[in-house]
Amino acid sequence: MISNKNELHYISILSYLPKKYLQSITDKDTLKDAIKSIDIMRTLKQNLHVISQGKSIPITEWLTHYITHANQDNLGLDFDNFFRSDTVLIPVPRSIIIKKDTLWVPKDIATTFSKKMNLKMIPLLTRLTPVNVSSKSLPNNRPKPLDHFNSLSLSKGMDSQIRNIVTNKLGIILVDDVITRGSTLMGCYWKILEIFKSYQYYPQISGFCAMRTISNSLEFRKPIDPHEGDITYRDSNGDTLRT
Repeated sequence: MISNKNELHYISILSYLPKKYLQSITDKDTLKDAIKSIDIMRTLKQNLHVISQGKSIPITEWLTHYITHANQDNLGLDFDNFFRSDTVLIPVPRSIIIKKDTLWVPKDIATTFSKKMNLKMIPLLTRLTPVNVSSKSLPNNRPKPLDHFNSLSLSKGMDSQIRNIVTNKLGIILVDDVITRGSTLMGCYWKILEIFKSYQYYPQISGFCAMRTISNSLEFRKPIDPHEGDITYRDSNGDTLRT
């Protein structure tokens, strides 16, 4: 049995400070880093190339290289223990209905991870009805976890994949590009629990978000800022808090 369906553990690598908070920064170096973080966020959202060690590579490859070298370079988080061989990667669906050739960055991230880290990627979830994009909505109009849960469904043709997860007792890592407060991940978390409930299997589920949004300029440090935290559902408000 799952210990707490209202709390989800996650890790991230990057952080960014939205443009509206830049005016409150007085330190020049911090301001420079904050502006850079916005550029990186846009690069991530479009899965564009970055320059790494003199080469132009997709940012998804840079993320993979960072993770695979994190432990040997002593970068703070134990990614090897997080991305274990007994876990599968499930990309978080976009807020819109995904059609053929539609950009789906979480799937691009998960696909690159699966190839470079020898992990299985399964597009288990699909969006049935669109929801508002959190980053582009006013606080009162942002979809809540229940909105995400109700708009999601099991993708077609996944029966064999589910049986494999159950039979081999695999864990699940939800993969997303940018996390704001965590409502999307919480809704996906609940939907997966619902899917596996009929199998009487409760997989260990956690989240990987390439980048997290910082809403307090005093808490912003730098664009590359590995972090481990939790998303907690607040039943009284129907929303989430993220540490």
